[in-house]
Formats: sequence, structure tokens, C-alpha cells
Amino acid sequence: MAGKYLVEINQQRHNGAPDSVVTPFLDWGVLETDTDRLRRDPGSIRVVFFSGGADVSPALYGERPASRTLEVDVARDQQERELFRLARAANLPMIGICRGAQFLCIMAGGRLCQHLEGHRLGRDQTHALRALDLNGAVRDLECSSTHHQMQLPPAGAEVLAWAEPRLAGGRYLDGDDQPTAPALEYEAVYYPQARSLGFQWHPEWMSPDHPCVAYTRRIAADRLGL
Repeated sequence: MAGKYLVEINQQRHNGAPDSVVTPFLDWGVLETDTDRLRRDPGSIRVVFFSGGADVSPALYGERPASRTLEVDVARDQQERELFRLARAANLPMIGICRGAQFLCIMAGGRLCQHLEGHRLGRDQTHALRALDLNGAVRDLECSSTHHQMQLPPAGAEVLAWAEPRLAGGRYLDGDDQPTAPALEYEAVYYPQARSLGFQWHPEWMSPDHPCVAYTRRIAADRLGL
């Protein structure tokens, strides 16, 4: 039987208050921010969540930091890599939001586009995306997000959603500040090799009845077997 705890790693704050990525999923279990539960009782956990925050160190995917890669938190990267390994050893499903999605991409063998334009939106702004639904149909949705880096998924990953129309205006940079040409502007990716899902958008910033929140919950439950 699945555990009941929803473990959130490195919960963020906004205006001095908790800004939990688990908010849209609270009916799935009990929020837990004590990551030691991964060590002492992994069987009690239903899902592990990786939150937003500073850029992930490019050293984790073999690149140097680009000039626009800022505020790298090496200690956090090391902590989250250890917690990821504990979750994988216990075969726990994982969900990443924003930075968390990028981190899970790297842990699954992918890398990041270190800078792209057009995606730094405010909490109350949305952009269009296309998303693959459970029945195989592609849906048009709106999502709330703010980021300047992007998942570049490895082979074997399943692309579930992408920004359309594109927002970056062709501006995608690697660790040498050189242009790259990703096939899509990736917004949601499933990593079956790591039992992980990465959502670039912030479902916790949208209303509970928002179509994108409903999609996020639906696709996560399906792909992760929740």
C-alpha cells in the first residue's frame, strides 16, 4: 500500500510565508518537510517533491556555468542528489516543479538549456502550451511559470507538454554562451528511468480549478501510478 506522506524538499517562501509546490496535491496525503523521513521510513512516503529556487549547477551535467547562470547553490545540489538517490533506491515517485523539474531532468541523464528568453513571467501571468493528455489527444492549455533555463530531456524520456507558440525568439544558450537549437520549448517531461515527472510551470500559483492544475494532477497520477 502506498505511503501517505508528501515529502517536499527545500520548500520555498514568498513574502515571508510558505510557498509549497505540494498545495495542489494535498488531498493525496500529508505534507512533510522533514527530509529525514526518506532515510528512516521511506515506506511511509507516497510522493517526493522537488521545489523551485536557484539554478542547478552545470557541473552536474558536465558543463561550465554560462554568463547568465546565477545563484548556483552547490550545497543544495549535493543534498538533493543524495535525497534523489534515496528515493530511487526505495522506488518512490518524484515530481519536480520549476528548478525541481530541471534537477530531475539532470538526474535522469539529461541536461539544461542554460538560458532562454521569454519565459520569465510574473506569478499572475500565463502562456500557452500544448499538452499530451491521457487519451493521446493534444490539448491547448495556459500555464503560470517563470524561469530562464529549460529541461533538455535524454533519450527514453516522454515529452508531455511544450510552449506553443515559442516564447524565446530563437534565443537558447549553452554553457559557452553559444546558441543551441532545442526541438521544443519543453514544459513537462516524464522520466520513466527515474520514475519522475518534471513540470516547468507552477501549479501552486494557479487556482485549484484551473485546467492546467487538473491536467498536472491527472498526468502525474497516471504516469507515476498514484
